[in-house]
Amino acid sequence: MRVYEAMSVDAPAAGDRRSPQLDAVRALAVLMVLAGHAYLLGGTVPEQTSRAPGDLLINAGGSGIWLFFALSGYLIGAPFVRALADGSPLPRLGRYALRRGARILPAYWLALAVVLVVVPPVTLDWWQLPLHGALLHNLVPGEGQALFFVAWTLGIEALFYAFVPLGALAVRRARGPRPIDASSLMAGIGVLWGLSIAWSVWAARAYPGEGVAAVENADAFRLSLPALLSAFCPGLLLIVAERARPRRYAWLAARPGVAVALAVPFAVGGMLLFAASSSVVFDLSHQLWSVAAGLVVLAALESPPRRLLRLVAPLGLVSYGLYLWHYVALLVLRDLELSVQAGPVSWPVRIALLLAISLPFAVASWLLVERPLLRRTARWRRVPRAPVAEGAPA
Repeated sequence: MRVYEAMSVDAPAAGDRRSPQLDAVRALAVLMVLAGHAYLLGGTVPEQTSRAPGDLLINAGGSGIWLFFALSGYLIGAPFVRALADGSPLPRLGRYALRRGARILPAYWLALAVVLVVVPPVTLDWWQLPLHGALLHNLVPGEGQALFFVAWTLGIEALFYAFVPLGALAVRRARGPRPIDASSLMAGIGVLWGLSIAWSVWAARAYPGEGVAAVENADAFRLSLPALLSAFCPGLLLIVAERARPRRYAWLAARPGVAVALAVPFAVGGMLLFAASSSVVFDLSHQLWSVAAGLVVLAALESPPRRLLRLVAPLGLVSYGLYLWHYVALLVLRDLELSVQAGPVSWPVRIALLLAISLPFAVASWLLVERPLLRRTARWRRVPRAPVAEGAPA
């Protein structure tokens, strides 16, 4: 763990120190996304509705973002959920907004600027720059994936960052300062989850398929925060479950291998639904992946550090930069018409190539941009009991 400790020094996360277990989950998530995108280096796109094992694995690579969403639900929601449970003051919104913005925006702006210079879009209107720069592009149909494809998840994250304090404030005004019991909090999160599923079903029925109209409106409806709020709910539930510690949760938490085993059928089910031709069934695959992601995070929270963490935890530190820069590298390679042709070992070669090119940029982003800002913003933290967590977003 020496490399991890050296790279993470003075970089606070949840509480006073980072969690190598959660950084390992980040590493898994970003490697899944990178692996799915690396296939594009062959110049082809896997058939979305295919149920061939290879196509299922390739298309499932993007499900790594659900691990990021579950982590954000747990880390970002923690101080607000705990404040509601305890009846204590909510974190200060000004300091929270400054730290959230400083955490994700500068590294994103740098990667976006490189994309616009090196691989410029065919057309670029003046209003797109402030829209994408502020991570509000998911609110405009057709803009969610327009300039920088992977940034659509950052737009969802940013909207969730705004939803959490505003939602907590609304609950506090409705319920007053008295503590809220665990069962009520779980019921409220369950209602949010149900509403999110209902929105997802409506949006998939209103904008089905993969046609031009569906793609343009998917950003604002099918790939919106209402539809994807369910992806953050498992993390929110974990916060309440930790506090309540019911017997069933304690039994499962003490056996991380069981949690991972339970996650497998949900992940496989999500892969199979993702290959469905029905838009409704396709979007419902997100719900199964959300449950699987929550179980993986649960297993990581309760499992002690192991030898594997020595290898993957440092990668989790630089996961945000790797998420951004692997796609920059992919765009540049495709613009140069460099590809790895199909073959029995072509996909692993593409993964290794993309990782080798983007990893140095991710490390530089962490050491020169992200970690210095974490150090500086740590001085702003004066939140009672539960400081705002610093986790790498999706």
